[in-house]
Amino acid sequence: VLGQVLPEPLLPQLAAILQGMAHCLQQAAQDGSSNSISSTSNICSEQGSQGMQYAGVTPRQVVTVLWSLAKMQIGFDDLQLQLIVSRQQPVQHAHAVHGSSLADGANASEQQQLTGAVHVVAASLVPFLPQLSSQSLSMMLWALATWRYPLQPAQSTALLTATAAAIQPQQCMTPQGLAVSLWGIVRLGLAPDADWLAAWLTSMRAQLPLCSSHDLSVSVWALAVLGLPPPGEWLLALSCQAAEQAYSLKPAELPALLWGLARLRYRPPLLVMQQLLQRGQRLARSDELSPQGLALLLWSTSALGFLPTSNWVDSILAAAAHYLPLFRPIEASALMVGLVRLKHIPHQSWMDAWWEGTVDLLPDADGQQLVLLLWCSVRLGQAPPRWWFDTWQQYSSAAMAAGLMTAQGYGLMWHALQQLEAAPSNDWLAAYWQASIQPDVVQAVECQTAEHTLCGLAVVSQQLGGLMLPLAWTNSFLEASGRQLWHANLLNISNMLQAAGQLELWLSCSWLDAAMARLATLLAAQELVTWQASSNNKSSSTKYSSKSSSSTSRSSLGKRIGVMTSEGREGQQLHRRSLGLAARLQRRWLAMCLRKVLEGLRAQHMLTAAARGQQRYMQYMQQEQQQASMLGSKLSAGVVAAFQQPDGVPAAHSLPGNATASAQTLHKAAAANPLDQWPWLRQAVYNAWPNRHSAAQALQALTGRSEQE
Repeated sequence: VLGQVLPEPLLPQLAAILQGMAHCLQQAAQDGSSNSISSTSNICSEQGSQGMQYAGVTPRQVVTVLWSLAKMQIGFDDLQLQLIVSRQQPVQHAHAVHGSSLADGANASEQQQLTGAVHVVAASLVPFLPQLSSQSLSMMLWALATWRYPLQPAQSTALLTATAAAIQPQQCMTPQGLAVSLWGIVRLGLAPDADWLAAWLTSMRAQLPLCSSHDLSVSVWALAVLGLPPPGEWLLALSCQAAEQAYSLKPAELPALLWGLARLRYRPPLLVMQQLLQRGQRLARSDELSPQGLALLLWSTSALGFLPTSNWVDSILAAAAHYLPLFRPIEASALMVGLVRLKHIPHQSWMDAWWEGTVDLLPDADGQQLVLLLWCSVRLGQAPPRWWFDTWQQYSSAAMAAGLMTAQGYGLMWHALQQLEAAPSNDWLAAYWQASIQPDVVQAVECQTAEHTLCGLAVVSQQLGGLMLPLAWTNSFLEASGRQLWHANLLNISNMLQAAGQLELWLSCSWLDAAMARLATLLAAQELVTWQASSNNKSSSTKYSSKSSSSTSRSSLGKRIGVMTSEGREGQQLHRRSLGLAARLQRRWLAMCLRKVLEGLRAQHMLTAAARGQQRYMQYMQQEQQQASMLGSKLSAGVVAAFQQPDGVPAAHSLPGNATASAQTLHKAAAANPLDQWPWLRQAVYNAWPNRHSAAQALQALTGRSEQE
């Protein structure tokens, strides 16, 4: 309590005393006595001429010793470490007590006793847990939780049972005891049941007016870790109590309180939050907040949906600038996420210090933290220096090779590279191709991830002057993204089609059918196309559709979409003139998305035609080669080179699965008109475009012929 630390030479003696206390408690449990221990036993440990002797040990005294050890930051690991040091020194004197020897002159016997000292004490206290007072029980929980002591299953059950009886409302446990009880249970990794938690909430609700700021922050933190939000009325009472004590919140308590409220998804009243933020600003200006506290304060405020003033954010950033070399990767990434959510752009001088201070964090960052550090910087409009980006590439490549990246992380990473318009190195790309086709990554691909990946690759391809996509990556990516197309939104589909065209990536018929089916559904919801209400028309489905049917032709989709007549088009034109400003802006956004769709479909039409021409050329060259071989001659080297890579034909890597694509399939796809395959597309363009002339031009750019033709 006085803040003193026990000298290290006394640790072996202390371990021997703990062993003796545990032995006395075990004998008392066997004799059926739990209040006091009367024994003539004498446990003596000599260090020269000094000795210790005690008798009548009670469980409360043993708990007090454990609490004192934890308070002095002395754990059972420290005792084991001290034992290793003392093992090198021979023991001169030893005394045998109760028929057991603490040390027999050999260090191996002493090591065995010291290693099990804390474990034996914890086991000896289990039978006495129901008789412990609420204060002693909370002290024991605090000590074990501070150590993160590994409990045995029987010990965990006994602790939960004892605390369940102690936290009942009729027991009148103090607010500090209630807070420590929940904190200890959570920190030890125990899972209380619903009855336990209900009793705790009831008791704590009655004690909230008496809680200290520490009790409030500890309670909210523990509830957030459990992931079990209490009723809103309970959290309202707690947050109001915290606002009354805002002036006394310590630097470690305020960030924990706000973090807990953010994790519980509870938004306190504005007046309460203003007082808490003012307290945080004062702590930041006086440099009392740690790097973790600064990061949590900014992250929690943004997660709660509050937008403080720029002056408040600048105060937090000014305090963070003093501790940038001390930030950990998780704290640095949390700080940047908070800035992105608050939409606050730091000053250039602060960003310069940020790059200098965070480059040394990159070796210790995991995959998610590496992605967030780059992505958040880009979202703030801050491009990293080249030397920082090169270091980031080095360690992100290592993280990808180690399998530390997730599918969502890859999507954010490509989104950042798209905004930066940066070209990564070949080694980085090689690491990505290999890591992103792992089964766990492929199965977790979502529509947003697929969109960001393709758009990022398209921009990187432009920067590199062309990018060859590996066939294995292309097949796995299209298969994974195709399964998610039925959950895609309009922007996902339009951006993916446009990016695939820019990459000269040939999309399979099943993928394209699923994308267009989903697009028709979305446009119908926007009233750009009309659906025929016929009971005979069944749902269209493709290989990647969410429907159960496995075989539906592309023409079935056209049957479900009503094609407008000239009278219907004139009615739509009159309807568009009567739209309000918001509706016209929405139509303009839809037209932008449809332009991307038309661009992507035009590229797919051209790629398919090129693939058809490539097949014809290869068949022709094979016939020429057969005729030449029959005549006993060989093709020249120039002809062979032309045969392998004809001009104007897309590379083999851009045609996934082209080895299995039949000539009949390519001929059919190349000859088909996109407006014949999806007739509702014409209706959508006429409804979204501002006038018929521009709509006709857009359709002509897709098909290569005018509407009259």
